Amino acid sequence: MSWDVLFVRLPPGTSSLGDLGTNFSPHPLATRRELVASIRQLVPEADFTDPAWGSFVGEDFTIAFDLATDPVESMTLHVRGGPAAFGFVRELSAWLALPAIDGTTGDVIDFAAPDADRGFKAWRAYRDRIVGQSHE
Repeated sequence: MSWDVLFVRLPPGTSSLGDLGTNFSPHPLATRRELVASIRQLVPEADFTDPAWGSFVGEDFTIAFDLATDPVESMTLHVRGGPAAFGFVRELSAWLALPAIDGTTGDVIDFAAPDADRGFKAWRAYRDRIVGQSHE
């Protein structure tokens, strides 16, 4: 079970996936090779042995990078773990200069908002109820 975060190029002013029309077609983020190289500049220890499915083990979390297409039209992060994961998502969003879309809410994460991590916290609470314990 993971908290999923989507990275995709969005039209200016888009705050939610619900704002997009049915004909929305994103511009590619980059080639897979370029995107992997950029991610590895931020986290050199990220494992992209399989370039379509990378992974990174952080302080108290793991991230799986889903880069299914080439060129990459969107990237999904499958996030598992503790509080430091949200900080990594914030850092990656800034590093790539791309909006991060919370898979729980469908909204673009406003990292400046006091409740920016509400979707992440909701996912963790749900995960803890289902599993029956905290995983920190």
